[in-house]
Amino acid sequence: MQISVLFLALALAVVSAEESEENTRLLQGARPQVTSQHSLTLSSSSGSLSPAGLLFNIFSGAVSKPHPHPYPTTLHQSCTYWCSTPENQFYCCEHGPTKPTLPPFVRPGCCPAVRPVCPATRVGPPETCSHDHACTRNPTDKCCFDRCLGRHVCKPAQPCYSS
Repeated sequence: MQISVLFLALALAVVSAEESEENTRLLQGARPQVTSQHSLTLSSSSGSLSPAGLLFNIFSGAVSKPHPHPYPTTLHQSCTYWCSTPENQFYCCEHGPTKPTLPPFVRPGCCPAVRPVCPATRVGPPETCSHDHACTRNPTDKCCFDRCLGRHVCKPAQPCYSS
């Protein structure tokens, strides 16, 4: 145990700030390049990803997004939560500490169907959200994608029907 902790500490000490930044960019969207049949080299525009840099990024939490794949390739430093559209296109739906970040969880019920057309009138301003727990006006609301607004907003939960 002590040897692995020592190795990790040594690996973290070796990583420079510049290498860490490049490794973060690589982990956020660059694809690994296979250099031969028997070796895999993770590389980006400025060089290869070292094992120390990989360990640094894994254990420092430098890349934290709720979706396991596929990540957006653009770098958004202040993004704290990523949402996806019904077409699985990702966008940043929560920036920085604008409001207290609550742990994500799923409330019962289902989102209403995404509308094909937008209504002419609305009842009050929408409450934007990144997950169900971010809906604070009504404790039964769900965080659902709204085609007209192009983002997730809190909507009343609907019964779920399976087909």
